Amino acid sequence: LSRVAAIAGVDFSIELAEAATGQRAVQLASAWQELQDAQVLHDECFAHDLVADAALRSVPPVVARRVHAQCAQWLATHGGEPARVAWHWCRGGQPAEAGRAFMAAAKRAERAARVREEAELCGHAAQAFADAGMEQEAFDARLLRVRALNGIAFDDEARQEVHALIESATTDPQRMHAHTELCGLHTERSEPQAALEAGRAALALARSLGSMERQVRIGCHMASALCRLGRSDEAMALLAPQRAWVMQQPDPELRMLWHGDWAAVLGCIGQLRNAIAAFDVALAASREYGSRDAEGQ
Repeated sequence: LSRVAAIAGVDFSIELAEAATGQRAVQLASAWQELQDAQVLHDECFAHDLVADAALRSVPPVVARRVHAQCAQWLATHGGEPARVAWHWCRGGQPAEAGRAFMAAAKRAERAARVREEAELCGHAAQAFADAGMEQEAFDARLLRVRALNGIAFDDEARQEVHALIESATTDPQRMHAHTELCGLHTERSEPQAALEAGRAALALARSLGSMERQVRIGCHMASALCRLGRSDEAMALLAPQRAWVMQQPDPELRMLWHGDWAAVLGCIGQLRNAIAAFDVALAASREYGSRDAEGQ
């Protein structure tokens, strides 16, 4: 019982102990009382960290892995905190499950706007998927890590990560996504010429793959860069052919992004009334997107 408590850590409970030991609570009563009388356990916690460490060191690694996996399984089906579930899966020798749990934790962090935590969790997920030999899932997790870092880390970390992402890409879709993130990074950092160079590479791949959604997202980045360079007419020529397709899409996020950038371009060329109308469409789409996201939570 003390070994299960040491392995489970903060997640230890009588219900988890039942699952891990295969005994009902009433059968554990004597052992539980003995541990409390000896001041090893206090309710469902170790009374002292040193005792917990000693109990943990007494568990053979092969047994510890099995108990960690049991803890992860039980917590996953009983609403356990995803990041802690993920660590139990890691220590239980189940990297694929760990990767999925880390991604669930990253999604929760994203919804709570804890962007640094989201980036770290995506990094853990990428490593877990790589350990499991799941290369596409590992790439996707690294991609999400880059996106998170791009929003918070205006330093070399995000740059290093996005270039590492490009180097790790092995397929055209992966290369397209990686160059899109590089384009976005340069756009956010007001480096328009570099953004255009990355955008052209990403756009060529998107066109060859027939991905209109990617063409729109890349086009929005490039339009911002072109406007910063005083080339608003080129920005309009890039976005205008996408308008009809965007208007037909059910995704409010895509409509929000495109109309926001379209409004900015119209403002740059002096079409202020049309720019205001476009901003109104972007605002309505953002409200729709926010409401849908709240319902999803």
